[in-house]
Formats: sequence, C-alpha cells, structure tokens
Amino acid sequence: MTSNKKALVGILFFILLIFVRNIALWSQEQTFIFADTAIYALQLSAFSQNITSIFSQHSSFLGWNPNYLSTGIPTLSVVDFGYLYPPDFVIALISKIFGNSLLVFPFTTLLAYLHLAFGAFFVYKILKDYFKLENYSSLFGGLLWVITGYNLEYLAATSVLYAGSYLPVCFYLNLKRKEKDEFRYFFLFYLLLAFSFLAGYPMPSVLIVLTVTTYNILTGDKIKYTLISVIKDNLRGLFLITFPLISPLYFSAIANFPQSVRGTVLTLEGFISNPIKIFNLAEGILPVNTLFNTASSTNIVHLSLSTVVLIILLQAKNKGEVFRDKRLLSLLALAIFGAILSAGGTTYFPTLIYLTTPIISFFRRLAVFSLIPGFAVCLIAPFYIKNALGQRGISQPLGFGIKIFAILALVTQAYKIAFIGKVEILNYPALVQNLSIIFVIGMLSVLSFIVYHKNKRIGFAILGFALIVESGTLVASKVYLNSKTNPEAVFQPNELTNYLKENTKPGERVDMLFTQHSYSTDYLGLEQTAGYMSLASEYGVRINELLPLPQSQYDSKSLRDILGVKYIVRKGDWEDTNLKKVAEIKQNPLKPNFYSFDYNSLSWWPDPVDTYYSVYQNPTALPRLYLASNIIPTARQSKYLLPYFEKLEDPKTVFLEADKLQPGKISPEGEVVIKDYQRNYIKAEVTAEKQTFLANSTGFYPGWKARINGTKVAPIRTNWFMMGVYLPAGENTVEFIYTPYEANIGLLYIILATTYWFFSRILRHKYEQTL
Repeated sequence: MTSNKKALVGILFFILLIFVRNIALWSQEQTFIFADTAIYALQLSAFSQNITSIFSQHSSFLGWNPNYLSTGIPTLSVVDFGYLYPPDFVIALISKIFGNSLLVFPFTTLLAYLHLAFGAFFVYKILKDYFKLENYSSLFGGLLWVITGYNLEYLAATSVLYAGSYLPVCFYLNLKRKEKDEFRYFFLFYLLLAFSFLAGYPMPSVLIVLTVTTYNILTGDKIKYTLISVIKDNLRGLFLITFPLISPLYFSAIANFPQSVRGTVLTLEGFISNPIKIFNLAEGILPVNTLFNTASSTNIVHLSLSTVVLIILLQAKNKGEVFRDKRLLSLLALAIFGAILSAGGTTYFPTLIYLTTPIISFFRRLAVFSLIPGFAVCLIAPFYIKNALGQRGISQPLGFGIKIFAILALVTQAYKIAFIGKVEILNYPALVQNLSIIFVIGMLSVLSFIVYHKNKRIGFAILGFALIVESGTLVASKVYLNSKTNPEAVFQPNELTNYLKENTKPGERVDMLFTQHSYSTDYLGLEQTAGYMSLASEYGVRINELLPLPQSQYDSKSLRDILGVKYIVRKGDWEDTNLKKVAEIKQNPLKPNFYSFDYNSLSWWPDPVDTYYSVYQNPTALPRLYLASNIIPTARQSKYLLPYFEKLEDPKTVFLEADKLQPGKISPEGEVVIKDYQRNYIKAEVTAEKQTFLANSTGFYPGWKARINGTKVAPIRTNWFMMGVYLPAGENTVEFIYTPYEANIGLLYIILATTYWFFSRILRHKYEQTL
C-alpha cells in the first residue's frame, strides 16, 4: 500500500473513531447531525423526489418552486440548497433509485464526513509533497484539519462546510501549477473552485481565491508571479472556467436578489455580525462541554486551540526558526488577517474593509474567515512535532504550563471545600471532569515525548492517541452534532401531512407555520405559507409576520383569502371566528406525528402523548386565479400595502400602480376554469361579458410571462407580491409560464466557454506540432 493510501485510510479511520456516535447504526445511543444540515437535507429530498422532472418545460423542479413561503420562489434563486452541486445531485439520484427520498439524510451525513476526509488528505499532500515533511507530521496536519473550529461548527451547516473543504485541494493544485506550469492543474483548480461555489455558500469560495492569490503574491520571487500576472491568470480561469459553470445558479440568484429579504446592501452592523466568540477560544484548553456533561449547551468555537498542539508548541524550542521560510511566514500573515476579520467588531479592520471594498457588504457571518487561520495552523503546527519529540526532558515552558494546570486543579478543590453547604457559583463536577480530560490528554502527550526516545513508532502512536481523545471530546461537546432525535423521523410523512395531501387541491395553500414541517413541504408536494429563511422572498417573510398574529393585532382574513390558504394547522385549539375546525390529529406514541424544539436541550423531541393539532378550513379562500372585483390605484408597489388588506371589504380588490391602469371599468362577473396547473405553468379558460382583470396569487418574479389567446403579454405587478393581466370581453385562454431565463443564459455561457477551450486547445496543439 502506498503512503498516500495509508494516509487516506488513517484519516478515514480517525473520522470513524471520533464520529462513532453518529455512525453507530447498531446502537440505541446513536446521535444525529441537526441544525441547518438537516434543513439542507430536507430540501435535497425534494430534489430527489422530483429529479426526473428537470428536463420538463412545465414541471421542472429547477424552475419554479410553488411550495415555499406563501407566494413561491424561483428554485435556483436560493443558492445554499446546493441543487447543482454534483455530490448533492448524486445522493439525490441514489435516493430516487432506492425509492426513498428521505435517504438523503444519512447520505448527507456520510457526504459531510467524506468532505472532511477530502480536505484532510490534501493538507497531508501539501505538507508531504510541497513542504517535504515526513509522513507522520504530514498526517498529523491532515488530522488537525478534521477538528478545526470551522469544520466542527459547520458540520451543522453543510453548505458552508462543503464550500470551505475545497481550500486544501485548491491550494495544493495552485502549488503544483507553480511548480510544473501544466494546464491540467490550472483547469482542475478552477473546476474545483466552481464546485466550491456550487456547494451553496459563496463566501468560503471567495476566501479560497483570496487566500491562494495573496499567498502567490507574498511568496512570488519570479516575474511570472508578480501582482499583474497573478491577477491576469485569475481572471482567465474565473471567467472561462469557474464563472461559466456556476452561472446558471448565480445568474438566477442575482436576478432575483431584489425580491429577497437581503435585497438591499447590508448595514455595517449586519456585516460585522456573527463573528467568532473570543472567549470560547479557551474551550480547547478548558472545555465547558464534555462527553460526560449532561448539562451541555451550545458552545460555538470557530477558532479553536488544540490542547495537543499547545503542548507541542510549549515543548518545542526555537519556535521562530520555522518562519525563516517565507512560505510559512506568508501563512502566518494570512492566519492573522483571517483571525482579525473573523473577530468582527473587536477591531476596526472589518469596518475599514466594509467601507473600502465593493460587493463585500452583501456578505455576513464573518466567523467564516476562521477558515483561513484554521487552515494555516494545520500547515504550521506539524513543523514543531519532530522538534518537540526530539527534546530530552520537559522544556521550561511546558513545565510552567504544567504548574499552572496543577494550581488550577488545587484552586478548584479549595473552592469546593470552601463552598460546602453553600450555593456554588461554579459547576464543580463539570469542572473536575473537564480538568480530568485535559489531564489525560496532557499525560498522553508528555508520555509520547518520553517514549519517543526509546521507540519512535510507539511515541508517534501515543501522540496520535492523545489527538484522538481530544478530538472525540470536542465532537461530543457539540450539541447540534449529537441530537438524540433522527431528523429523518421528524420530517417523514405522518397522519397530519397525509390528511392535508388527501384534502388539498392543486393551487390551494396550507399554513403549517407551527409544525416541524414549516421548514419545507416541497418533498411532500404541499404548498405552504412557511419555509426556510435564507435568501427567502421578502414577500413570504413579510406575509408570515402577519398571518400568525391574533385577530386583535391583525385580522389576516383577507390576506389568507387572497393567498388561497385553504387549511391552517395549529397546536391545540385556536380562536378565529373566520375558520372552521375540520380535523383533530392526535399524537401517535409509537410513531410520533409531532415534534417540537426544546430550547433548553437545544434539540428536537416528540411532543407529549396528549398533544393534538387542529386543522382549520378557510371556506372563503380564493383560487389561485380569480377575477378582481375592483382596482385601487397606488403610487408604487411595496410591502406597506399589506396593512391595507386588513381593511378590505372584498379580498378580490387589487392594488395596481397608476401607470398600469387601462381605460374602462372591469367586471367581477365571469367564469374562471383552471385547465392545467404545474410548477412552471398555469392554464385557464376565462369567460366574461365585459373586460376583466385576472389576478394570480403566484409571486411576482422575473421570468413569469403570460399569453392571452397565444399572444405574449407582460404580467402586471399586483398587490405588491402577485401578478395579473387585463382580459377583453369574451372567451379567453390565459397561460402563465415561468422560464428561468437567467439559468438559460448561464447554459449559453457554458457552451461559449466550452467552445473557446475546445478551439484554443486545438490551435495550441497545432502550434506545438509546428515547433
């Protein structure tokens, strides 16, 4: 077996050990990854359910999504669902082949671990092939990558994890390209960068470009790697490889961005939000959450201090020597830069970046910058291993650290004695457990230093075991990685969803905001008023702020009628004089129908056995297409129209901008018969004796067009969030068609870029033959 294969096996075995609780299918103690990862898997299960539709013009899943946030949304406008990410496509297809779209959940967990292994392997390759470290130190760096704060935190948000996992391989390909100047490394770099963008969260992908480019500039000592040549090289690869591949997704997201809740530039406060938590840096030295602490809570550690690495650094001598290498000094500079930015408002530097850098103001979650220092530590720390192991005896800095630890242990015990019978400020049992874990890790590390001089292999093995103990503890401390409830069980079809599917008709919406299904019902084929709130439509978000309010605060009757919300689901009973209770679904103790999120344990649990949910029918809900009764002109369409719906005597009244009005009055009298209703297509026959206005409560987005008796017309924005068309008297055939023009333009971009590379390679080959 080659050294590369041995390293890969070692990395996979390491992941198996530290995530054994997630993988333990045979055990009652198996835990699961929840949080955003489960929501992404839920969205992907909808893709799996509808994957065979993608080539259909009228029902393609990649066109319009009607089952989302009251009014629907273009499927590809939400980038972080990862529908075009090749590995996601594969697991969706496999789940479809097996006939169970919810298999996406375990496959997503497996895919997350494979991404960790993928990144770790290329950290190993960088250290071994580029920095020429011995196998053990290189492997140690790869294992460190698995447990960086960035990776462990974003296992709970896999689109961010996937995107960042391409930093090691892109860095490696960049180094190979500088070394050999071969086209294949250039092409693979920008191809895999495209994969990173397609994973669904673009900020880590941007950081990959910035990291590699900055490293090239800092380490460049030849004219070909000057600033101008680096930028020129990047532009060629980005515009002719990466951007074409991601354009169907990102063109769609950009075109529909104005309709999203982030449709305006973020404020400075929004930009510097979600930074790393500085005080959680000590978690690596004194963990608050442990495998044995049942009272654990969320402890977010994007930047982590590894106890094993800290002991190695304390033991090593001449620590500054490694930075005589310009490559490592450049990595250190990048690490400091990333750490400062990830700290958010702690320094003024992020504010300066916000004020001076275009486009970056659209981003948030600065903790993502922890990707850079985490990566740098994985490459720098292994340089100290051989130095530390080679020292005779305990170094003075490490001895000082041991004394500090001993004093801390004594103070803890003294505190316990002093507070016997009194109210304790600290959690003594948890503190003792934490100190015990650090003691075990420390003893193993020190033992490896001693044994190394007698048997190098055993010394290496003991140090590796210390890292395994530390890593297992870190993984066990993450609440969202250790949910006791299987998300597949939470979101599986149940008696409530079965009832709604049996009773709803095409175009009718349901309100499931107060159930676990509020994240998505796309995989169930139910059109609901709720949905996941990432780049969500502002229409749906503002509507959902009003729909659940009690009648005393906002009477949502007209708004529900306009949207065609036929069924409303509430826990227990709900007082609303406009609704009729039609069903009561009780909790099933053997196969729970209902789950709720417990904010104390930060996990999902089945509702008590006496829980029931009531289903209410809205008898006055309007169909998806209806004839308006009256038109009220307005200066402009905006969310501020929503409060006026409460005052409408007739929900069929519509608001149009004054310049969109046509001469003559409209008649509310007529017949509308919906002949065809699909994701991207609605067809109706309308008969009326006078001019009418046909309202459509589907969300107003670019891409929707209408045809009246075969003639194309532009839909008119109506009631801020919907659309409609004027119809002449008589019989009319009306069609509403959604076409993802931005995605189609992206496909054209791919064809043009492919054509360029095809002919450029042919011409290059002919030129080389003439030499």
